[in-house]
Amino acid sequence: MFSDSLDANLPADTDDLITELTQRTLNPTQKLRVKALVPQEGALDIHNEIEEQYVLIQSLRAEILNPNSSLRAGVEVKDLQAILGQFNSFMTLYLRAMERLDRDRQLSAIESAITKAISACPKEVQDIYLEVLKENLH
Repeated sequence: MFSDSLDANLPADTDDLITELTQRTLNPTQKLRVKALVPQEGALDIHNEIEEQYVLIQSLRAEILNPNSSLRAGVEVKDLQAILGQFNSFMTLYLRAMERLDRDRQLSAIESAITKAISACPKEVQDIYLEVLKENLH
């Protein structure tokens, strides 16, 4: 099914591929690429994910560009596609993180304003507010 798109040297069966990977020494870029393919369980650590994506991009960049930013000899289109794809993933992840940070800042400002407003209210109003808040948080 996928044999047309796979390198002829790579086994098509996933178990064989995993066995093959365990018998090879992977460089840091390859390790990050494999890790990116494996679904992660639990909550996403956005800061760690952004850092890993950035390291991967820099690693890929070093593989295809000379220090003066010219293309290395023998760089193929697939290498350029890999770095552009990784850069796209990085930017998408980064922008999502920035959206979350903006939303967190807004929510924090709203929380602070509500806290100040409730603090200025009489004790009976504060008690009612806290009671309703507790009911709605459970």
